[in-house]
Amino acid sequence: MSPVLNKVPVQRCFGGVRLIDGPSVINTRRLDNGALPWIEAAASIGIQVDIDHFTTFGRELELDMDRLTQKAFGLTGHYCNLGSAPQVAELLFKKLKVKQSRKKMTPSGSRQTADEEVLAAIKHDHEVIPVILEFRECQKLKGTYCEPIVKFARRAGDGTWRLFGNFSHTRVPTGRFAMKEPNLLAIAAHSERARKLRKGFITRKGWVILTVDLSQIEMRIAAHRCNSPQLISIYLNDEDVYSEFAITAFHLDDYKFRNDSGKWIYPSVDKEEHRFPAKTCVLASLYDVTAQGLLVQMPTGKGWNELKCQDLLNAFYVKFPEVLELRKVD
Repeated sequence: MSPVLNKVPVQRCFGGVRLIDGPSVINTRRLDNGALPWIEAAASIGIQVDIDHFTTFGRELELDMDRLTQKAFGLTGHYCNLGSAPQVAELLFKKLKVKQSRKKMTPSGSRQTADEEVLAAIKHDHEVIPVILEFRECQKLKGTYCEPIVKFARRAGDGTWRLFGNFSHTRVPTGRFAMKEPNLLAIAAHSERARKLRKGFITRKGWVILTVDLSQIEMRIAAHRCNSPQLISIYLNDEDVYSEFAITAFHLDDYKFRNDSGKWIYPSVDKEEHRFPAKTCVLASLYDVTAQGLLVQMPTGKGWNELKCQDLLNAFYVKFPEVLELRKVD
């Protein structure tokens, strides 16, 4: 037998608790049991919804889908049912001769697929592809949320319309919650339409709806593990790591100040032009995403290409070289 090597215990983050020797049944049981009363309360109380809002918004989405269909016709000269995957595939790959970045076929092998992953990878290659993706967003918001919410909403004892979702905390391997009928945990939050959809979730006077998440948890763990002085300093000073990186990456004016509430303000950092690409790059770098993969996540119409994405990744590793060393070790 080979000799046993003495190794420093690996630090892991499991179920929100940092452990030294690996997962702990005691910690897991404590966390899961602590969440059960919340799950039961959420399922029994439900969430109040504005039925009229979802009905009206559903009609607006239908009009948007019609408009986008006409826009696609104007861009290509070909009529296409943008909700039909076979017709979209024929339009892009046969009529317009668009090439997949990596050829992917349907399960039957009968044609090239035009699923979300494929379209996202080539969205910079033809101006009609963002139109198709926008159409599919409308289609999903209408069919996955607006219609099911109206269908599953029930009149509660206080006269309000509420959704009593079916929660599960044992179905997802990562330990996250799951929900169905409908799945409110998967609603997008970053597009204008998604934000408008969320306005249909309401509450009675004097109450508020609160959203809580683990702020920048990936970068905080990376800072801890790689022991980067710059990253640690940013978090100790309550600065914004994405804006700090944007200043370096886009050669912006390095000026910031705290407002009356103590939050750091970065006047030179535009939320869409600078902070969003910087945030996307930072998170992508932690998951070993290439420049090609980063391009898929970048917005269209902003001049992004694979070379610029590679420059952005390089700028991140130059600013925080310890993260690159950490990735090599992993």
